[in-house]
Amino acid sequence: MHVKAATFLPIISGPFAESLNDPQASSQLVPLGEIGTNPLAAAYACGMTETKNPFAHLSLEKSIALRWTLRDIKAKRLVLSPVSDEDLATLRELGLVEMKSDLPVLTEAGHEALD
Repeated sequence: MHVKAATFLPIISGPFAESLNDPQASSQLVPLGEIGTNPLAAAYACGMTETKNPFAHLSLEKSIALRWTLRDIKAKRLVLSPVSDEDLATLRELGLVEMKSDLPVLTEAGHEALD
């Protein structure tokens, strides 16, 4: 038996419909027990859009370069890939790197930026 796939749009009603259209809704979390099986409401309740990007104010190229620099610091590849003074200063200003024994080390925020 061959079943034809149906195309449909989910219908959201009730308190979720109003909260999904609310611009202040990012701070309004719904207890998971009240969500049911609605995948849109489940994704909304998880707060997936609340992740802060420490590189948001930088260009794409600079953001990519700084992420690779964070990865190099984390993996201790500083001999093969030395960190430029400018990148190190930027990462320290953002609070992603701190110096310990004259070596850059990721802070908790630095680890979170890579996750």
